[in-house]
Amino acid sequence: MSPVFLLLILVCSFWTQTCPSKVSRKCLLAWRTLSVKIHPVPWIVLSNANNYSSVPNICDRFEPTSQNCCAIDPTHIAVGNDHLELEQLRVQWLGPLATTLLNHAIYLQNYFVECLNLTLTALDVSFQSSYGYNYQHNKEFFVQFFGDLESYMLGHRQNISEMVDDFFNELLKRIVRLLLFAKSRQDLIVADCISSQLQRRNPFDRIPEGIKRMALRAFPPARITANALFIGSEVISSLLKEVYLTNSCHINWMKLRYCNFCFGEAESFICEDTCRKKMALCMTDYYSLDEPWTQFIDHLLELIDRLRGSDSFPQVNRPLQIHITDAIMSFQRLFSRINPVLLKNCSRQDKNPTAIRLRPKRHLFPSSGPGVFASIPETVDYFRSLPSLENQTRLMRVEYLSARSLFANLDRWFCSPHLLRYSKIPRKSTHMCWNGKRMSSARYMIRGKISNSGDEVDFLVDDDPFIF
Repeated sequence: MSPVFLLLILVCSFWTQTCPSKVSRKCLLAWRTLSVKIHPVPWIVLSNANNYSSVPNICDRFEPTSQNCCAIDPTHIAVGNDHLELEQLRVQWLGPLATTLLNHAIYLQNYFVECLNLTLTALDVSFQSSYGYNYQHNKEFFVQFFGDLESYMLGHRQNISEMVDDFFNELLKRIVRLLLFAKSRQDLIVADCISSQLQRRNPFDRIPEGIKRMALRAFPPARITANALFIGSEVISSLLKEVYLTNSCHINWMKLRYCNFCFGEAESFICEDTCRKKMALCMTDYYSLDEPWTQFIDHLLELIDRLRGSDSFPQVNRPLQIHITDAIMSFQRLFSRINPVLLKNCSRQDKNPTAIRLRPKRHLFPSSGPGVFASIPETVDYFRSLPSLENQTRLMRVEYLSARSLFANLDRWFCSPHLLRYSKIPRKSTHMCWNGKRMSSARYMIRGKISNSGDEVDFLVDDDPFIF
């Protein structure tokens, strides 16, 4: 059975037998209007007017009358709350936002991973061409570094500054071992000793510090943005699952929306003032979230702005392989001027001097050519196929600006012109409207406190208040 049927079961079963009374004609008109505008109701039980007046129903609960078109037991309102109209509206109000937050978080994480993969691809192609076997022998080291960066962006690792330090410390060891052709245990001891001594002389110039500085400005804000979107989605999803509306809210919503049909007022508008007042009283828990939610959105917008510009993640990640290349070239220049005394001092740590004399003389560079590490040719623009994050962040900013007043303006959702059956809501009007009990005129706006915190909101009242 569709939600519409369940909705109608909760309100009215109309009398369709023709009779000369004015009440009968109004009821017939109301039933026909409801059937045409919402859905045919084939489960209606035909009876006569006298039978209806003897059955309690949600529409005459506070004001019994024999001139009533409906006869539904109010206890039925507690059955199948998931299918009630107010609950459906609540899900439609919060559900899309939870989905949007989640989708944006996943999009950003996928974007970060794709950016890092493209940077690694550019480095791999360039180093394959320039360093050949020497790179192949150490390829897993570079792959591991970018894997660590990916883990950081996904929230699985911490301290990116330490990650960069560890990378360049290990890079220094590997380059020295290559330059000294270190393979045996004794060779590795000497090479590592030299690496330790060179570590104090800024072997990569200031490039590692520059990479750390740029990474700290770009990587954490980008990761925090994705995490904030995930948290926002979880918060909204928790509200959907854990903050329920009371049965009285559902009952009085049905009175406001459909009891006019029970009284034969088929074409009546719903009083906006009454609707806003009832939402203010029924949605107190949601209104109390306005301030923290607004602060969350403001901080989120600041983070989104940091995904653009020269210090953004894409701009810092894209030339990362170039900075690594520059660091290697800088070390090559330093190593070409290394003091032979340093090599001699580290060689003394070898406990087998005979083996030192028997080993062939090692050269820092081949007898011809530019050296073990050559300059890197310009790489292809691998990022051309990647969508622009600028456009995505603009769309995100517009979306979350509109959601900033999600809780402060919730009455705009639940008391929309469509739900009130208005084509245009007149703010100052004396038109007649349905207030949940009877036809009345729209009233005026006052300020009132609707929560224990004392927060004030605007809501409208009439001269015949109808409290939950």
